[in-house]
Amino acid sequence: MAFTPSDHKRLTTTNVLEGLNLELKRRTRKIGVFPSDQSLLRLVVSIMKDINRSFTTMAIISR
Repeated sequence: MAFTPSDHKRLTTTNVLEGLNLELKRRTRKIGVFPSDQSLLRLVVSIMKDINRSFTTMAIISR
């Protein structure tokens, strides 16, 4: 199936967001209940930093 360039960009963007949401859900499920909003935010930021680090590493390796 062939997609137009604008449709392809929209699909790949959605895939990245879906992957991020799944990773956040997977890791927060292990914790269960958070004592405060601040602790949840701290975990989410930490997860996003890990994901960013892995993408950066992949980009450097693929060069």
